[in-house]
Amino acid sequence: MKKLSAVLFIKNKKINELIDECFNQFHSIEIIDNYKDRVEVIERFNQRNPDIFVIEIDEDYVQSIDLLSQINNAPFLIAISSDVLITQKLLDSGFSDVIYSDLLTMEYFCKKISKIFKL
Repeated sequence: MKKLSAVLFIKNKKINELIDECFNQFHSIEIIDNYKDRVEVIERFNQRNPDIFVIEIDEDYVQSIDLLSQINNAPFLIAISSDVLITQKLLDSGFSDVIYSDLLTMEYFCKKISKIFKL
């Protein structure tokens, strides 16, 4: 089975560690980059061409949606958001799944990833 590559754009340290720990449990997913800012995503994302992109959506979700238009070959996109009201907007803009940060635990995230990618 081909190893899946993942990149993260998560500012919250706790969420970042949780996702990193979960992906480490799956030997078929490797985090190849962890972006710290929007400029870095735009400059380096298209060179990496990952299978999975996990992005934390902050209060300015329009910028996150705009960011998607600047990357090529958008992979499986997972949004981590605390705002339930923007879920449909995120899905309509190309996100594959939205996970609410208030419900986010390692077990919950790992189960979702396992189900999505049949791991």
